[in-house]
Amino acid sequence: MTVISQPRYLPTLNYLQRFVFADEFIVLDSIQRQARDFENRNKILLNGTPTWLTMPIASSSRAMIKDTAIAGTDWIDNHHQRIRSCYCNHPHFDGDLLATSYEAMKAAQEQSGNDFTETISACYRVWFDHFGLPFSIIRASKIEAENPGCPEKGPAKLLWLCQQRNANTYVSGPNGADYGIEDYFRDDTIPCVYHVHTPPQYPQPGQPEFVPWQGLYDSLFCMGRDWVKRELTSPPNLRKPDHHE
Repeated sequence: MTVISQPRYLPTLNYLQRFVFADEFIVLDSIQRQARDFENRNKILLNGTPTWLTMPIASSSRAMIKDTAIAGTDWIDNHHQRIRSCYCNHPHFDGDLLATSYEAMKAAQEQSGNDFTETISACYRVWFDHFGLPFSIIRASKIEAENPGCPEKGPAKLLWLCQQRNANTYVSGPNGADYGIEDYFRDDTIPCVYHVHTPPQYPQPGQPEFVPWQGLYDSLFCMGRDWVKRELTSPPNLRKPDHHE
């Protein structure tokens, strides 16, 4: 199974679960970055309120993700300290992991010349090492550089990438049905399935009701390493398109 997705800062559990069950994870960095979306920001509970943490971007909002550059490194200490101050009293807070994650991102940012995708990937590697799980990605821009003829955008581009990697199944998020992927991914090309995830509920200190779709640190510092690892490695809910049922 092949997953194709844009990089995400502080992703939620469902995004990270796809790294575990996918045979290959292709980072879709050869499309335009979506301004004010989830590539360079995500929500986390800060002082009990879902709050955006946003990586500052120096590039134009029209830039391709592969050409996107981060603006400076001041945000790293800022985000590190904001998360630390709000989660330090949670039952499974791990200050060493948090510090290592941001140190890895800072080193990757400096070594890569502020490359957005490389910086985020460095954080993922720290997390997956913490969970004792394998982690690997391939960038779409690398595949396209080695194999000319890729469509510019849309489902045709996704199908082409899967074909170059000899994928046997394409895994889409549930919103893929709204973008016409079923017109391209069929049994006579490469079949697709949808990853449909229901956020598992867990106690969040100080919250009267569960707040879903928070970044990884929320579940990790509330429930701990073993609980999160079980969620990441649990069998995913994969649904076939309606016309297959």
